[in-house]
Order: sequence, then C-alpha cells, then structure tokens
Amino acid sequence: MRALAGLMGLKSPPLRRRVALLLGSLVAVGLFSTVAVGFLCLGLYLSLATRLPPVYAALLVALIGLLLAALSVSVLVLAARRTQRAVTRTVEASALAALAPSLVALAARHTRVLAAVAVGALAFMAMRRR
Repeated sequence: MRALAGLMGLKSPPLRRRVALLLGSLVAVGLFSTVAVGFLCLGLYLSLATRLPPVYAALLVALIGLLLAALSVSVLVLAARRTQRAVTRTVEASALAALAPSLVALAARHTRVLAAVAVGALAFMAMRRR
C-alpha cells in the first residue's frame, strides 16, 4: 500500500488517517442505522399491539422485515448481474482476451514445435553462459 501510495504521490500517514476515519464513520453509520431500525420496529410493534393481539402484531412486524430483506436481496442480485455483464463486456472487448483462445489453440496444435524452440532457447542460453 505504501508503494502504491508513493507512486500516486500520497503520503502514507495521512492516507492511513483517512482510511481509519472512513472505516470509523462506516461503523458508526452501521451501528446507528441498526439501532434506528430496531426502534422503528419496536414502535411499529407497540402501535400495532394496541389494535391487534400481540402475537399477530409481532408476526406482522416480522413479515414486513422479511419483505424488506427480500427486496434488498433482489436489488443486490440485480446490481451484481449488471456488474457481471459489464465485466463480461469489458473482457470480451479486450484485445488480449480476444487473442487468447486462438493463441492457446495454436499452441495446442504446435506443442512439439514450441517444445523444440524452448529446448533450443535453453541450450543457447546455457552455451552462452559458458
């Protein structure tokens, strides 16, 4: 990380402070969001418990939570599929990815020639060192 930060012209201690501040902020947001959702569910339960029996109020709050979780998972799956399609398009557009199958097929057809060239190159390098 230091080498990468050095190449980009960033100094390491300020970068570490920024990362620590970002991670701390994310942990705090997650914690406060969890507490807020918990109190929201408690308030919903208490308001429903005055109109419905407590068991049905608890089941209704749990059902709402399940529906929100299913919605979150479906959005996450859609986003992952979109990202996968973008990555696939990028890889297909890459020149190396376009040439790799033909190069592998060529190498598979001419393995003996490639082996002979490799042995010849090794022999040449060994003779050159002496």
